[in-house]
Parts: sequence; structure tokens; C-alpha cells
Amino acid sequence: MPSVEDYYRPHPPFKIISDIPEVQALYVESKRKGTAHALAEMFAFQAAPALKTATRWIAGHERTIKDGMPEIVRQRMLKSAKAAGVSCDGSVYKSQLAAYPGDPHAWVSSEEDCKRVAEKRGLKLEGGINYTPPAYHEEPISDVRKPYHVAPDLVDAHFHDLCENHPEEKRRPGAKAELAVKLAGGESE
Repeated sequence: MPSVEDYYRPHPPFKIISDIPEVQALYVESKRKGTAHALAEMFAFQAAPALKTATRWIAGHERTIKDGMPEIVRQRMLKSAKAAGVSCDGSVYKSQLAAYPGDPHAWVSSEEDCKRVAEKRGLKLEGGINYTPPAYHEEPISDVRKPYHVAPDLVDAHFHDLCENHPEEKRRPGAKAELAVKLAGGESE
């Protein structure tokens, strides 16, 4: 029988599923016998694949608001949730879903809760939970430019500095308006 080190050699190219030599050896032996990847992995780890249930989901997100948070902040968030009619029992707080810090609707107990909040708020979820709202657009927000106006006191300060170096600008009609356009990121004529 080949040594454990032989199972880590690149030939034949079997996927490395574990740093534990015995687990990797069982995987490679199963693959050499023609077993499919998923089944060989189950044999190697001696465990069935995890089922995707609501109970399993919440178990994977056990870290709740109680961990690493000042007591006064925790009490305020729990009070806010209770006032909004949201039960925190068996739920976890997902700040990624919150519209603001302490948002009571970010308390979720299942994938369906996450999708419900994302649907209500038009959020796209990627990762453990995948959801794309129907009206979701991939265009970056920065493409939408709103007119930007520089505060008058800033324009005055820059115009004053400009006139110190170029006194003729003070008498030129429209010089201050042109400077305001330049400062706003536009082009002047």
C-alpha cells in the first residue's frame, strides 16, 4: 500500500480536501476506485453532508447581539425590537440587513426572514443566501450625477485668493461665476 505522502503528490491530480493525512488518504483511495467526488469526501470525513434547514441555518449564525456589545446598547436594541413587535427569541441580529444601527427588522431567524427583509428593502444578497430583487440594476450609483453647487463663502474665499494674484479678474464680468463652475467640477467657457 502506498504511503500517506504518496497521496499528496500531484500525480494523479486528486483534489486536496484535508490537511489531515489519514482523511486525504481515504479520499484518494475512494477516488482511485472510481467513486464520485462528493461520495469520496463523505467517506473520507466519515460524515454525511449537512442538510440545509432553518435549524441548521440559525445554528451557523449563533453569534447574537449579546456577544461583545455593551449592556446598555444591547438593552436599547432589544427594547426597540420589542416596541416594533419583533421577537428576538431564536433570532440573530444581522447588521447587513439593517437600515440603521439597531433596526428592529434586522432580527432574523431563517433564510426566509433574510429574503423577506431584502425583498422589502430592494437589497441584493450574495453568499450563503442568494436573492436578487426584480428591479435590481448593476449600474454604479456614481454614474448618476446631481448638480453640485459650491457654498458661496468658499467661492468668495477662492475668488479673493485669485484676485490677489490676478487683480484684473476682479473687474472682469462673470469671473466669479466662472470660478464657481470650475470649483463645482464643471467646465467654464
